[in-house]
Amino acid sequence: MNQGSTCIVTRDISIDNALIFKAGERLVVELIHPNPERPDCKYVVTSPFSGTKYQLSDADVAPEDVSRIQSPESNSRPSRRWRSIVVSAVVLLVLVLAAGAVYFVFFKTKTVPAVMGLSKPAAEQKITSAGYRVSCTCKYPHPIGTEKVVWQTPKQGTRDKKVDTVKIVISDPAMESAVTQAQQAVGQANGALHEVQAMGIDTADLAGPIQNAQAKLDAAHSVADCVGQTDSASYWAGTVINSCNAKKQAFMVQQERSRQIANCQSAMLSYARANSVSGMSIGFSSFSMNSDCTAASAMLHGSLNGQTLESVKITAIRRGDSWVVTDFGTGIY
Repeated sequence: MNQGSTCIVTRDISIDNALIFKAGERLVVELIHPNPERPDCKYVVTSPFSGTKYQLSDADVAPEDVSRIQSPESNSRPSRRWRSIVVSAVVLLVLVLAAGAVYFVFFKTKTVPAVMGLSKPAAEQKITSAGYRVSCTCKYPHPIGTEKVVWQTPKQGTRDKKVDTVKIVISDPAMESAVTQAQQAVGQANGALHEVQAMGIDTADLAGPIQNAQAKLDAAHSVADCVGQTDSASYWAGTVINSCNAKKQAFMVQQERSRQIANCQSAMLSYARANSVSGMSIGFSSFSMNSDCTAASAMLHGSLNGQTLESVKITAIRRGDSWVVTDFGTGIY
């Protein structure tokens, strides 16, 4: 056989259990080049399965014309050749697809970067450079510029082609604490306001301070806006709370005084009726009680059958929660 002639593989040839040449395959002798170690292996041909060149001997291949005479299976060789071509094409396709998949996974799939602890601008730049969009949330209404990333999702190192946005949360510990304190203060101020209003106490004078407290909290751009000594959310909330406590205390004192006045007057009238002319209508001409509600005096007058009688002074002191009359003269007659 000469270079360029066609030969037929005479037997199946395998290397490391992998079929390299199949009996009946038609090959072209690309070169006549004896192997130095095995001079009989001189026909250089290409495997249709692996695409690799090999050196075959006369025992491995035979001239095409001779093989047709010697092999009764020559009529089936064209179909074998096509089958070999199809198998080679399938193998090549699988290899190409596998290589493409590996390239896509390791070179095309994006990786979520690590941004925990970074400033907002630095985190956003790193995320967008990695090919993602950014969704940023601050733990309080208005960022002040010193925040760091305290949470991110997906976590760093994630590879998922379905992910197109990285979500981050930023916060400054000092500002976060101040906002929390201010929110609690404003909440307490509203609670105190509602409590005194439910008691029927007038709170019209506190409308401005509670509005100031909420406005400062809503627009806080610094720690001072939240918990500063003056003109902060906490300052105005404290003003409301202190005023509500004072109003409630005064209201309770007045309620207690009214209760003691009612108890004292009831005790005085009961005593006067028991020590005056029966059937008489008795009422107060005047009444006074000291500031700590422990002593009281009054002028009582009576009327009988439409005739008004003289007025008589009556005094009483409080013992515990009861009132005891200490002087009423001889009664009203």
